[in-house]
Amino acid sequence: MTEVPTAEGAQLAQAHRKRALGLAVVTSLFSKGGTIGLILIAMPLARHVLGPERFGVFGALQTLMWFMGMADFGIGAGLARRLTVATSMGDQAEQGRVMSTGFFMMTGVLLIVGLVGALVLWTVPVETLFGKNFGPYADELRFNLWLGGGIFLSLMIIGTALKSREANHEIHIFNLFGAVGNVLAAGLLFFGIKRVPEVWFLLVSIYGVQVVMWLLNALHAFRQRPWLWPRIGSFHRPLAGSLVMQGMGFFVLLGVTPILGREMIRWLLGQYYTPTEVGNFTILAQLGYFIFGMIFMITYPLSPALVDATARQDYAWIRRMNSRLTRIGLVGVVLGPLVLALVGPALVRLWFQMVLPLGPMELGAYGLFFMLTVWTHLHCVMLAGLGKIRAAAGIATLEGVAVCVGAWIGVKSHGMVGACFGGAAAMLLTSFLLFPRLLRQSVPSASVP
Repeated sequence: MTEVPTAEGAQLAQAHRKRALGLAVVTSLFSKGGTIGLILIAMPLARHVLGPERFGVFGALQTLMWFMGMADFGIGAGLARRLTVATSMGDQAEQGRVMSTGFFMMTGVLLIVGLVGALVLWTVPVETLFGKNFGPYADELRFNLWLGGGIFLSLMIIGTALKSREANHEIHIFNLFGAVGNVLAAGLLFFGIKRVPEVWFLLVSIYGVQVVMWLLNALHAFRQRPWLWPRIGSFHRPLAGSLVMQGMGFFVLLGVTPILGREMIRWLLGQYYTPTEVGNFTILAQLGYFIFGMIFMITYPLSPALVDATARQDYAWIRRMNSRLTRIGLVGVVLGPLVLALVGPALVRLWFQMVLPLGPMELGAYGLFFMLTVWTHLHCVMLAGLGKIRAAAGIATLEGVAVCVGAWIGVKSHGMVGACFGGAAAMLLTSFLLFPRLLRQSVPSASVP
């Protein structure tokens, strides 16, 4: 086989990354656009049909599911990185070994987490978990906790197999399956929620359909690359230990960081206030989800591209990408809260067709908190791609502790607004300053041939 010259090989790799990023962004417009459309239908319907209190029950369920989303302890992100490197090197044997090891490790960890969660649900009163004001809805909440937990564990196990899409820069295929699932979920929800006005139907419509589409996607991916089918004989114990050690850093960096602060605020509101207040914050969180979907269209395919560029030591490309993301982050931190404060209340009224207690102060406070979370996310993706896991995880841990303390101080005196401002102040004093400095130190000044 003819060997490709170094310069030409670098150009081909850059062209492949550019094409993969472009396809991922274009298909994300359909996939994420469909997700946004689904939420636009689901949230007003759910609040109108369920009422403000039971809508708060759905918000409490989302807290559980997001926390469960951290239960892989970073193994999935470590698996994706190892698999991307093996794919960049063209080593099929290593790809199969990494996939088998990661899949069986993840399945074992998630089954243990599921058993622990079942024990907690069996023994601890719902009022203790979510707040005393959820007492009238204890039976309904407990049933849906069981259902939601099972759905999310299934999603996470199947999601392990879909790491092959990231490693092969095929996120556009992932997005196409997601777009079809969104259409099916929206149709089921729109025509069914009024006939079955139950929280469990909302869970099945939104997340149950997603389980089916992810499973079909994973089967299609394995059919394309049969050497990736998980096999017990390919389980590699030393690699498993390495994934655990590296996974803890990923757990903090990409699991805890984007979820902990937001869900801590939602949990605190349930402890100190009412399910209605939890429901109001859930509306803000969904607005944030819309905006984050636009950011995620770039950062999700960017993660394997950064790993590939780092493996090839293409630091010039990494510096260009960092410069673009930094500009996006700064503009968002400055303008995001102002825009949400000015137009957010009108958008919420238009969306729900009713007046809700979410004015400029609530929208602006959440906007500041959310855009600082995006700033952290952008830097975490860059640093994870560069392999600076341990140092970045240290900053993320400091931020997580500070955000929880700031939100707790703020919620006691000024409710939801105080919690958002408290969490935002904590991020300004930690990750907003420390992450850019670490990133500058982590990128070499020149590419290595």
